[in-house]
Amino acid sequence: MSPAMRCLMFIFLWMVGFAQLAWGQKAEFKSARVLVIDEVEISVQEAGILDKLEVRENSVIKAGQVLGNVEDSKPRGIMEKTRLEVVIAKEKAANEVNLKYAKKAAEVAKAHYDRAQSTNNIQPGTISQTELDEKRLEAERTELAIEQAEREGRLFELEYQLKQKELDVAQVDVERRQLLAPIDGTVVEKFKSPGEWVNPGDAVLRVLRLDRLRVEVLANAQQYGPDLQGKAVTLEVELTKGRFERYEGTVVFVSPEIEPVESTFRVWAEVLNHNRQLRPGLQGTLTIHLSTPSSTRPKSP
Repeated sequence: MSPAMRCLMFIFLWMVGFAQLAWGQKAEFKSARVLVIDEVEISVQEAGILDKLEVRENSVIKAGQVLGNVEDSKPRGIMEKTRLEVVIAKEKAANEVNLKYAKKAAEVAKAHYDRAQSTNNIQPGTISQTELDEKRLEAERTELAIEQAEREGRLFELEYQLKQKELDVAQVDVERRQLLAPIDGTVVEKFKSPGEWVNPGDAVLRVLRLDRLRVEVLANAQQYGPDLQGKAVTLEVELTKGRFERYEGTVVFVSPEIEPVESTFRVWAEVLNHNRQLRPGLQGTLTIHLSTPSSTRPKSP
Protein backbone atom coordinates (compact mmCIF):
# COMPACT_ATOMS: atom_id res chain seq x y z
CA MET A 1 0.00 0.00 0.00
CA SER A 2 1.38 3.37 -1.00
CA PRO A 3 2.07 6.03 1.63
CA ALA A 4 -0.82 8.13 0.27
CA MET A 5 -3.25 5.24 0.65
CA ARG A 6 -2.02 4.59 4.22
CA CYS A 7 -2.61 8.25 5.04
CA LEU A 8 -6.15 8.17 3.65
CA MET A 9 -6.89 4.93 5.52
CA PHE A 10 -5.64 6.46 8.77
CA ILE A 11 -7.84 9.52 8.30
CA PHE A 12 -10.86 7.33 7.54
CA LEU A 13 -10.35 5.16 10.62
CA TRP A 14 -9.82 8.23 12.78
CA MET A 15 -13.07 9.77 11.56
CA VAL A 16 -14.99 6.52 12.14
CA GLY A 17 -13.59 6.28 15.66
CA PHE A 18 -14.44 9.90 16.39
CA ALA A 19 -17.99 9.43 15.07
CA GLN A 20 -18.45 6.36 17.27
CA LEU A 21 -17.18 8.26 20.29
CA ALA A 22 -19.46 11.22 19.58
CA TRP A 23 -22.43 8.90 19.12
CA GLY A 24 -21.74 7.38 22.51
CA GLN A 25 -21.72 10.86 24.11
CA LYS A 26 -25.30 11.74 23.31
CA ALA A 27 -28.73 10.21 23.77
CA GLU A 28 -31.58 10.83 21.34
CA PHE A 29 -35.25 10.51 22.22
CA LYS A 30 -37.92 10.62 19.54
CA SER A 31 -41.44 11.93 20.17
CA ALA A 32 -40.34 14.19 23.01
CA ARG A 33 -43.41 16.06 24.25
CA VAL A 34 -43.44 19.84 24.69
CA LEU A 35 -45.37 20.91 27.80
CA VAL A 36 -46.16 24.04 29.75
CA ILE A 37 -44.17 24.76 32.92
CA ASP A 38 -46.43 27.47 34.38
CA GLU A 39 -50.16 27.84 33.74
CA VAL A 40 -52.30 30.17 35.86
CA GLU A 41 -55.95 31.15 35.99
CA ILE A 42 -56.18 34.70 37.34
CA SER A 43 -59.25 35.28 39.50
CA VAL A 44 -60.75 38.15 41.49
CA GLN A 45 -60.69 38.40 45.30
CA GLU A 46 -63.65 40.73 45.83
CA ALA A 47 -67.16 40.67 44.40
CA GLY A 48 -68.23 43.49 42.11
CA ILE A 49 -68.53 44.70 38.53
CA LEU A 50 -65.46 44.11 36.39
CA ASP A 51 -64.57 47.72 35.62
CA LYS A 52 -61.49 47.43 33.40
CA LEU A 53 -59.61 44.71 31.55
CA GLU A 54 -56.46 46.01 29.87
CA VAL A 55 -55.47 42.83 28.01
CA ARG A 56 -56.91 40.36 25.53
CA GLU A 57 -55.97 36.98 24.08
CA ASN A 58 -52.34 36.80 22.93
CA SER A 59 -51.29 39.76 25.11
CA VAL A 60 -47.80 39.33 26.59
CA ILE A 61 -47.75 40.29 30.26
CA LYS A 62 -45.16 40.75 33.01
CA ALA A 63 -45.36 39.56 36.61
CA GLY A 64 -46.89 42.26 38.82
CA GLN A 65 -48.59 44.04 35.93
CA VAL A 66 -52.09 45.37 36.63
CA LEU A 67 -54.36 43.69 34.08
CA GLY A 68 -57.70 45.14 35.21
CA ASN A 69 -59.83 45.74 38.27
CA VAL A 70 -63.21 45.36 39.91
CA GLU A 71 -65.05 48.67 40.46
CA ASP A 72 -63.23 50.34 43.37
CA SER A 73 -64.43 53.96 43.67
CA LYS A 74 -65.49 53.63 47.34
CA PRO A 75 -62.36 51.89 48.72
CA ARG A 76 -60.17 54.17 46.60
CA GLY A 77 -61.93 57.22 48.08
CA ILE A 78 -61.36 55.86 51.58
CA MET A 79 -57.70 55.32 50.73
CA GLU A 80 -57.24 58.90 49.51
CA LYS A 81 -59.02 60.30 52.60
CA THR A 82 -56.80 58.21 54.87
CA ARG A 83 -53.73 59.35 52.94
CA LEU A 84 -54.58 62.98 53.79
CA GLU A 85 -55.17 62.05 57.42
CA VAL A 86 -51.70 60.50 57.47
CA VAL A 87 -50.20 63.77 56.21
CA ILE A 88 -52.03 65.74 58.92
CA ALA A 89 -51.01 63.30 61.66
CA LYS A 90 -47.41 63.42 60.49
CA GLU A 91 -47.40 67.23 60.67
CA LYS A 92 -48.78 67.10 64.22
CA ALA A 93 -46.19 64.54 65.27
CA ALA A 94 -43.37 66.64 63.84
CA ASN A 95 -44.63 69.90 65.39
CA GLU A 96 -42.51 70.81 68.45
CA VAL A 97 -43.69 74.41 68.85
CA ASN A 98 -45.67 73.71 72.05
CA LEU A 99 -42.78 71.84 73.59
CA LYS A 100 -40.28 74.58 72.73
CA TYR A 101 -42.61 77.27 74.14
CA ALA A 102 -43.16 75.26 77.35
CA LYS A 103 -39.40 74.94 77.87
CA LYS A 104 -38.84 78.68 77.33
CA ALA A 105 -41.72 79.57 79.67
CA ALA A 106 -40.27 77.25 82.31
CA GLU A 107 -36.86 78.93 82.02
CA VAL A 108 -38.40 82.39 82.46
CA ALA A 109 -40.64 81.35 85.38
CA LYS A 110 -37.74 79.69 87.20
CA ALA A 111 -35.54 82.76 86.63
CA HIS A 112 -38.26 85.05 88.13
CA TYR A 113 -38.60 82.79 91.18
CA ASP A 114 -34.81 82.52 91.66
CA ARG A 115 -34.41 86.33 91.48
CA ALA A 116 -37.21 86.86 94.00
CA GLN A 117 -35.61 84.44 96.43
CA SER A 118 -32.20 86.04 95.93
CA THR A 119 -33.66 89.48 96.61
CA ASN A 120 -35.25 88.33 99.86
CA ASN A 121 -31.99 86.67 100.91
CA ILE A 122 -30.25 90.03 100.55
CA GLN A 123 -33.08 92.17 101.94
CA PRO A 124 -35.57 89.97 103.82
CA GLY A 125 -39.22 90.96 103.44
CA THR A 126 -38.73 92.85 100.18
CA ILE A 127 -41.00 90.35 98.41
CA SER A 128 -43.94 88.95 100.33
CA GLN A 129 -44.28 85.23 100.97
CA THR A 130 -47.52 85.20 98.98
CA GLU A 131 -45.76 86.59 95.90
CA LEU A 132 -42.92 84.09 96.34
CA ASP A 133 -45.45 81.24 96.52
CA GLU A 134 -47.12 82.50 93.32
CA LYS A 135 -43.77 82.63 91.48
CA ARG A 136 -42.87 79.13 92.73
CA LEU A 137 -46.27 77.84 91.62
CA GLU A 138 -45.80 79.41 88.19
CA ALA A 139 -42.39 77.76 87.85
CA GLU A 140 -43.88 74.38 88.77
CA ARG A 141 -46.80 74.90 86.38
CA THR A 142 -44.44 75.56 83.46
CA GLU A 143 -42.48 72.40 84.33
CA LEU A 144 -45.73 70.45 84.15
CA ALA A 145 -46.48 72.16 80.82
CA ILE A 146 -43.27 70.62 79.46
CA GLU A 147 -44.44 67.15 80.50
CA GLN A 148 -47.85 67.83 78.92
CA ALA A 149 -46.25 68.92 75.63
CA GLU A 150 -44.04 65.83 75.59
CA ARG A 151 -47.06 63.63 76.28
CA GLU A 152 -49.02 65.27 73.45
CA GLY A 153 -46.04 64.71 71.16
CA ARG A 154 -46.03 60.99 71.95
CA LEU A 155 -49.80 60.81 71.37
CA PHE A 156 -49.43 62.58 68.01
CA GLU A 157 -46.71 60.08 67.04
CA LEU A 158 -49.00 57.17 67.97
CA GLU A 159 -51.84 58.77 66.01
CA TYR A 160 -49.55 59.05 62.99
CA GLN A 161 -48.62 55.36 63.27
CA LEU A 162 -52.30 54.43 63.61
CA LYS A 163 -53.24 56.41 60.51
CA GLN A 164 -50.36 54.80 58.60
CA LYS A 165 -51.75 51.37 59.51
CA GLU A 166 -55.23 52.47 58.40
CA LEU A 167 -53.71 53.59 55.09
CA ASP A 168 -52.03 50.20 54.66
CA VAL A 169 -55.39 48.48 55.19
CA ALA A 170 -57.11 50.85 52.74
CA GLN A 171 -54.41 50.17 50.12
CA VAL A 172 -54.85 46.42 50.53
CA ASP A 173 -58.60 46.89 50.08
CA VAL A 174 -57.94 48.61 46.74
CA GLU A 175 -55.30 46.09 45.68
CA ARG A 176 -57.68 43.19 46.34
CA ARG A 177 -59.85 44.61 43.56
CA GLN A 178 -56.97 44.56 41.08
CA LEU A 179 -56.10 41.74 38.69
CA LEU A 180 -52.34 41.29 39.00
CA ALA A 181 -50.22 39.09 36.74
CA PRO A 182 -48.53 36.45 38.95
CA ILE A 183 -46.07 35.37 36.25
CA ASP A 184 -44.55 36.49 32.96
CA GLY A 185 -46.63 34.93 30.22
CA THR A 186 -49.17 35.18 27.44
CA VAL A 187 -52.93 35.50 27.83
CA VAL A 188 -54.51 32.53 26.04
CA GLU A 189 -58.10 32.72 27.25
CA LYS A 190 -60.49 35.41 28.58
CA PHE A 191 -63.49 34.28 30.63
CA LYS A 192 -65.01 37.64 31.64
CA SER A 193 -65.52 41.05 30.04
CA PRO A 194 -65.84 44.56 31.52
CA GLY A 195 -69.34 45.21 32.88
CA GLU A 196 -69.88 41.64 34.08
CA TRP A 197 -70.45 40.83 37.74
CA VAL A 198 -67.75 38.65 39.26
CA ASN A 199 -67.53 36.81 42.57
CA PRO A 200 -64.43 35.93 44.62
CA GLY A 201 -62.61 33.06 42.94
CA ASP A 202 -64.15 33.64 39.49
CA ALA A 203 -61.49 33.10 36.81
CA VAL A 204 -61.08 36.05 34.48
CA LEU A 205 -57.96 35.14 32.46
CA ARG A 206 -55.83 32.08 31.72
CA VAL A 207 -52.11 32.70 31.28
CA LEU A 208 -49.32 30.45 30.01
CA ARG A 209 -45.63 31.04 30.39
CA LEU A 210 -44.13 30.52 26.93
CA ASP A 211 -40.59 31.92 27.16
CA ARG A 212 -39.47 28.63 28.73
CA LEU A 213 -41.12 25.25 28.10
CA ARG A 214 -40.77 21.73 29.42
CA VAL A 215 -39.79 18.75 27.27
CA GLU A 216 -40.60 15.31 28.66
CA VAL A 217 -39.19 11.93 27.60
CA LEU A 218 -38.99 8.40 28.98
CA ALA A 219 -35.46 7.04 29.46
CA ASN A 220 -34.44 3.38 29.70
CA ALA A 221 -33.29 2.66 33.26
CA GLN A 222 -30.82 0.04 32.00
CA GLN A 223 -29.01 2.60 29.85
CA TYR A 224 -29.30 5.86 31.79
CA GLY A 225 -29.40 7.01 35.37
CA PRO A 226 -29.65 10.05 37.66
CA ASP A 227 -26.47 11.53 36.15
CA LEU A 228 -28.63 12.96 33.34
CA GLN A 229 -29.56 15.75 35.76
CA GLY A 230 -28.11 19.07 34.61
CA LYS A 231 -26.97 17.86 31.17
CA ALA A 232 -27.33 20.20 28.20
CA VAL A 233 -30.02 19.32 25.67
CA THR A 234 -31.07 20.25 22.17
CA LEU A 235 -34.65 19.94 20.97
CA GLU A 236 -35.31 19.75 17.22
CA VAL A 237 -38.92 20.37 16.20
CA GLU A 238 -40.72 20.64 12.89
CA LEU A 239 -42.76 23.83 12.99
CA THR A 240 -44.71 24.85 9.86
CA LYS A 241 -44.22 24.03 6.19
CA GLY A 242 -41.43 21.55 6.88
CA ARG A 243 -39.27 24.11 8.70
CA PHE A 244 -37.19 22.70 11.55
CA GLU A 245 -35.99 24.73 14.52
CA ARG A 246 -33.55 23.93 17.35
CA TYR A 247 -33.94 24.94 20.98
CA GLU A 248 -31.30 24.70 23.70
CA GLY A 249 -31.88 23.81 27.33
CA THR A 250 -30.98 21.71 30.36
CA VAL A 251 -32.24 18.58 32.09
CA VAL A 252 -33.89 19.85 35.29
CA PHE A 253 -35.60 16.72 36.63
CA VAL A 254 -34.80 13.01 36.66
CA SER A 255 -37.53 10.98 38.31
CA PRO A 256 -36.39 8.71 41.15
CA GLU A 257 -39.21 6.30 40.25
CA ILE A 258 -38.77 3.55 37.67
CA GLU A 259 -41.79 2.12 35.86
CA PRO A 260 -41.35 -1.63 36.54
CA VAL A 261 -42.94 -3.06 33.37
CA GLU A 262 -41.07 -1.02 30.79
CA SER A 263 -38.13 -0.19 33.10
CA THR A 264 -38.29 3.49 32.18
CA PHE A 265 -38.23 6.73 34.12
CA ARG A 266 -39.33 10.29 33.33
CA VAL A 267 -36.85 13.00 32.37
CA TRP A 268 -37.76 16.67 32.07
CA ALA A 269 -35.74 19.31 30.35
CA GLU A 270 -36.42 23.01 30.15
CA VAL A 271 -35.68 24.81 26.88
CA LEU A 272 -35.69 28.48 26.02
CA ASN A 273 -38.37 29.43 23.51
CA HIS A 274 -36.14 32.05 21.92
CA ASN A 275 -38.46 32.88 18.99
CA ARG A 276 -41.76 32.18 20.79
CA GLN A 277 -42.72 29.73 18.04
CA LEU A 278 -42.32 26.56 20.08
CA ARG A 279 -45.78 25.65 21.34
CA PRO A 280 -47.05 23.24 23.98
CA GLY A 281 -48.35 20.06 22.37
CA LEU A 282 -45.67 19.78 19.69
CA GLN A 283 -43.34 16.80 19.53
CA GLY A 284 -39.73 16.62 18.45
CA THR A 285 -36.39 14.91 18.97
CA LEU A 286 -34.59 15.63 22.23
CA THR A 287 -30.83 15.11 22.29
CA ILE A 288 -29.16 14.94 25.69
CA HIS A 289 -25.45 15.73 25.45
CA LEU A 290 -23.96 13.25 27.90
CA SER A 291 -20.44 14.65 27.80
CA THR A 292 -21.44 18.12 28.97
CA PRO A 293 -20.90 19.01 32.63
CA SER A 294 -24.01 19.35 34.75
CA SER A 295 -25.33 22.91 34.98
CA THR A 296 -28.30 24.87 36.24
CA ARG A 297 -31.38 25.56 34.21
CA PRO A 298 -30.99 28.03 31.33
CA LYS A 299 -31.69 31.69 31.97
CA SER A 300 -34.35 33.50 29.98
CA PRO A 301 -32.94 35.94 27.45
